[in-house]
Amino acid sequence: FSNSYLAVIGPDIPKKMVKYSNDRDEKYGIVTAIEKDGDGFFVTKRCVLEDAKEHIDLIEKAYWALTEKYAGSGLAFNKCIRLAEDTLKFEFLSGVTLEELLDEALAKGDKEAFLALVERYKKYLEYNASEAVCDYDLIFQNIIVNEDKWSVIDYEWTVFETIAPEDLLKRAFWCYVQGNSARRCVLTWCGIEENFEKTIETEKSFQKKVQGNHPALSEIRHAIGNAAFSLDYMLSECASRLILPLSGNSAYLLNVRNSLTEAANCAMLKAFSRSIKSSM
Repeated sequence: FSNSYLAVIGPDIPKKMVKYSNDRDEKYGIVTAIEKDGDGFFVTKRCVLEDAKEHIDLIEKAYWALTEKYAGSGLAFNKCIRLAEDTLKFEFLSGVTLEELLDEALAKGDKEAFLALVERYKKYLEYNASEAVCDYDLIFQNIIVNEDKWSVIDYEWTVFETIAPEDLLKRAFWCYVQGNSARRCVLTWCGIEENFEKTIETEKSFQKKVQGNHPALSEIRHAIGNAAFSLDYMLSECASRLILPLSGNSAYLLNVRNSLTEAANCAMLKAFSRSIKSSM
């Protein structure tokens, strides 16, 4: 949910979405935007700081290397165009993600359709697997399917080395089941063992590289916790802080609101302190 809103009143603006990846190491800090011009929507990625210029260069390099590696395979990569020294432009592709198609087959209990999609995906992982270029993040949600065309929309984390297809497959399924525990049954369908220790260790190293000294939002959320407080507790905390109104209902309500806010902040601070102590 959100408790803050922005109303933009006036002519249409060209940027439809902007995401700052500011929870990363500065050398990976980029801004991703969905923009619109006379020809329609497109996506841009630009570096936030000069330190990320090399990362932008590597994304462009990855596009050409992956396009060459997968030539003739049937797997396409979202076209990358250099707009400026610090900015890349990509197509805005229509379709559904492979993840959505897998979910649809799972919801219908259509094991045959699910396995057919996975088999096609596996063929792409195995295609020219000995070449020293690999999209580490080639997971189901990063593939857009439009009729019979499969396109990779995000290849930001391409590495110029080989990765075993079975390791990429294991990571793809690990990411898939993490998104929804109801998906876990497909591991049996596909003969995937639930032993993800190696995948998790590799992922931790990858995330540490990307984050640098920045804590991930998921880590911050875990540290804060999901504490829930009873109404009785909140009222008792409020009562202990409540300043009796001097005059008028407005002053009284203001005091109640301020006391509730203080009580909530105090309660959250206590929960956060307990969480930090338990993790030490």
